[in-house]
Amino acid sequence: MILALAIAAGLSGTAKEACAPLIPSDLAAALSKAYPQYRLPRGDDQDQYNVRAQLERGGTGCLGVAEGDFDGDGRRDVALLLARKDGRRTRFVVALRGDPGWRLELIETSIEAIENQYVDVVAPGAYESGFYGEYGAPAANERKKIRSSTEGVETGTLESTASYYFRVNGQWVWLWISD
Repeated sequence: MILALAIAAGLSGTAKEACAPLIPSDLAAALSKAYPQYRLPRGDDQDQYNVRAQLERGGTGCLGVAEGDFDGDGRRDVALLLARKDGRRTRFVVALRGDPGWRLELIETSIEAIENQYVDVVAPGAYESGFYGEYGAPAANERKKIRSSTEGVETGTLESTASYYFRVNGQWVWLWISD
């Protein structure tokens, strides 16, 4: 019953604001300054079916923000999908907590609309791609295998692709998980 109420509340008129509490105000200001042609993610960026599924798994109702310790310093960092204000592109950015403020790292710019994309947290561990080199020469920083002691970021196209990104030795590396 409580879960049903939480899901209903997450999909109510305030669904648009589901992401706002996940983005600290100083981070929102830093992102707006660094990427003025892009806007912050909203809870209504993706369709209700995918938002509802994420809420049922215990998520926040915001598929455009994920929190984790991505650099291993013990502080919570934030991965975000920023939508271009004209709707034609998305930026995948990781904000690492620093002293002071945030260090913004642009991971990828995509031609995909935000409606089709998501971010989530990946547990530390060892991962192997089943697609490495399958589509030609591997891309920059693409790996066949990754072992990480820190959390990573999963991103991709809803109900389709998934890539895992980890910060290893100060740089972002990634691998395809599903296609």
